[in-house]
Amino acid sequence: MASPSEDDNLPLEEAKWKKGVVIMKKIIRARSEGKKLDLTFNLDTSRKNYVFKEAGKLLRNFRTNLANNYLKDENGNYIENPPTQPPENYASMISEDIWREFVAKRMDTSFQEKSLKNKERASHSKYPNRGSRKEYARLEQQMIKELGSNVSNIPRQELWKHARVNKAGEIENEEVQQVWDKCVSHIFSYYICVSCDNKCDMLYYSLCVPEYPCRVRATRFGVTHKYFFPRKHYTQQEHDTLTTQMKDMVQRMARIENEINSLQKKDTSNNIEEHDIGVNSGQGSCTISSNRVSSCKLFVSSPLLCLVAHGKLHNVKGDTLHGRSLPNGHVKVSVDIAIEPNVSLLIPNVDDDIMTIGQAIGTFVAWPINLLQVVDLDSTLSEKKRINNTNESVEPKRKCQGKMAIQHTPRKVIHPNLPQWCNYLSSYMKLKPTESFSPIEIEKDIFGLDEHKEIVNAEIIEEVIDYAWLGATTISIYIGQIYKEFFFLSPQITTNELPMKERMQKIVSIFLNNGVIDKFVLAPINTGQHWILIEINLKMEIIYYLDPLAKDINMRQDLKKLFDMIIETYRAQRGSKVSKSKLSNIKWTPIKCPKQSNGHDCGYYICCYMKEIVTYCEVGTIPIDYFPSCRCQQYSDNQIIEVREDWCFYLISKCL
Repeated sequence: MASPSEDDNLPLEEAKWKKGVVIMKKIIRARSEGKKLDLTFNLDTSRKNYVFKEAGKLLRNFRTNLANNYLKDENGNYIENPPTQPPENYASMISEDIWREFVAKRMDTSFQEKSLKNKERASHSKYPNRGSRKEYARLEQQMIKELGSNVSNIPRQELWKHARVNKAGEIENEEVQQVWDKCVSHIFSYYICVSCDNKCDMLYYSLCVPEYPCRVRATRFGVTHKYFFPRKHYTQQEHDTLTTQMKDMVQRMARIENEINSLQKKDTSNNIEEHDIGVNSGQGSCTISSNRVSSCKLFVSSPLLCLVAHGKLHNVKGDTLHGRSLPNGHVKVSVDIAIEPNVSLLIPNVDDDIMTIGQAIGTFVAWPINLLQVVDLDSTLSEKKRINNTNESVEPKRKCQGKMAIQHTPRKVIHPNLPQWCNYLSSYMKLKPTESFSPIEIEKDIFGLDEHKEIVNAEIIEEVIDYAWLGATTISIYIGQIYKEFFFLSPQITTNELPMKERMQKIVSIFLNNGVIDKFVLAPINTGQHWILIEINLKMEIIYYLDPLAKDINMRQDLKKLFDMIIETYRAQRGSKVSKSKLSNIKWTPIKCPKQSNGHDCGYYICCYMKEIVTYCEVGTIPIDYFPSCRCQQYSDNQIIEVREDWCFYLISKCL
């Protein structure tokens, strides 16, 4: 028995070289003497599993070569009479028993059918890999090299996509393009990720297929589920607390939904009785007449209670619709304003091919009594005016007295398909409009402030539900929801409504009192009419600048001057020694982040930036071209909805 453990006192590289020479000499000498030489190697425990997997891979290839060379003919078909003895070249290493067992398994019909099925599947891959012999490990190394030293790893969906593009970097396969589009737009809400299993990420949900049992798709060889999807181990106390919270949340949601449904039925039945009038419209024509009518709101109940249109109630006893009697429990209404134009009518007009709310504008439709709410005319006109007002895209005047230097586009007061938690919160506010919420306490670790509380009222909630411009309180609450290891500056402190000197003193004091030199600071800043975000690395004195309007930092001299003063003052009060050449060498790095396309989304974009930074930024460094898995021209509707959903869910869990 020989072991390569000689000359351990030599330098590492020289020792490795000398051991290799010694071992080869021993092997050559043993061969010449017709002897067998056993060698042992000390294998590191961390590489043990990898080595065994690689050995298994080589063994499978060896078996395949044996079958192809000795059990198949030239056409690749299994021969009728396979050899009963192992091949002469391998007789010294394969016994007759092992050979017979191997031949019996390969000649088995079920094995051959399974093998043929796997070959067929591999030759007609739905998502063909175009990476040639370049495996995912080499592909990842190449991508990291191209992206620069700021990137340490590549998201799995990026690797999967780059292995399937052509030489020009374009996706040619339509199936691959569909999966990649899902990866770009697919966002997982907080409450979904909590409830799903651990083996989930963007690629998992976009492909909609289970992971392989022993390996992870789109990763280098040897990566296991245990390594790639580490499980969070909860203590029994944490598990019991989470279970109790989830049960409590389900009960509260069910109670709120029942109260909303009962109140809705009560209000609609009372309103119909009060507004029942005795005017006959004659033939039930589809042309809207000038009879006395009542303004109303139209709702649907599936999948959630949602306002879909504004219209007029024409509640006439014995009236008909399109020459037919109205169904029981339904009334005749006209549709004036479509909030959700793509929602299907509950009872479509097949004769005139009117199937959706948008197609029904200007016509009569039948609507269930329990999904209709009668309102006064003035409130309806006010709502109509508000929806059609093109100036609503600009930040509210109470927030801003200036004008933004971009072309504004009309915003949607009510977002299409109001999502789940926004809908719950909206319904709750309608049910109890005067109810006050308990203040939300923000932990000191987040803003570094003692007993910091955010007051929640109807106006704050409407900012999110109505997809309006976000204020400082709304963004502060969102920070409480995404907080991890970063330190944040409160939006109320960074606002330019405070004098520059006062802001500088407050921020320096917060830095000194909370020992943030080893932390990375995120600061959402309201410039007066627009939100931007900066990340501060105090140790390296680097400031990363993210602006949804992509405005040059040199055009924000007041902001640049303020934070240069903050870092210089903080440095001086800490007594840090800096060379004269670096006294004023604070580095500002603009980041090419997604850009907003209207005049009111800046707050939502800042929330997206913060969430992506706390998720992907590992060493406090943001790539200039932004994080690879988050690069896009602008955020999708689903990503904005996710911000609103997370905010509403966090508020419900804290206050209701």
